Amino acid sequence: MNSVNTRPNTGQTRHTRRTRHTRHAAAAIATVRTLAACTALCACAQAARAEFVVYSIKQDWLNAVPSAITSIGAPNIPNYSGLGPWLASHGLSMTSAGSRPLLPWEAPYWDLPVGTNIMNGYNCSFTFAAPITSFAMEVEASGPTFFLSYAVYGQNGYVGSFQIPTTNIPGPRFFGIISTQPFRQIFGIASNGSAMVSTLMFTQVVPAPGAVAVFAGLLVRGGRRRR
Repeated sequence: MNSVNTRPNTGQTRHTRRTRHTRHAAAAIATVRTLAACTALCACAQAARAEFVVYSIKQDWLNAVPSAITSIGAPNIPNYSGLGPWLASHGLSMTSAGSRPLLPWEAPYWDLPVGTNIMNGYNCSFTFAAPITSFAMEVEASGPTFFLSYAVYGQNGYVGSFQIPTTNIPGPRFFGIISTQPFRQIFGIASNGSAMVSTLMFTQVVPAPGAVAVFAGLLVRGGRRRR
């Protein structure tokens, strides 16, 4: 009767394990290369189409905003002591943060009831908890030689700047910006005069559909290689 050798072929087993390890390593390398390629592609696309646009007409800004808007302000602005926590709950902080109630002669120009709180906008800067691409405010800037100047910064440094000039007309005016390069900080410098803010609006970063599609496609290709 012939005997059957049931012992595993040690050489073949080791070869199979080495083959599996090699495939796993190749799959891991392919995934890393895929992610790196996607990151580089998205960065190049962003740099190629970077734009910084300033708006003085609210409807134009609203029409151009790329995603959902977070809007905070009157009549929900708290008093001075509660302003910091209120801003933080909406994802931002503000230097020179302060608020005061509208006086009887001011209220009609703002189209708000007397006593409604508005925010101090003099020498104020903004820092956001997460990157944003659009920002706007309704602000009254008054004084004989007054202007507000803002410099905008993102992860990679300076993004753009804008100014709000003086006016002798009471009441708020609209100023907004949209940038294809995300930013988190807006530094403000005032000359002399006063500035008050009734509304702040901004939009957080949303991945571009094209970048998402490219990323998904590269991952699919990486998955196919692993097979």
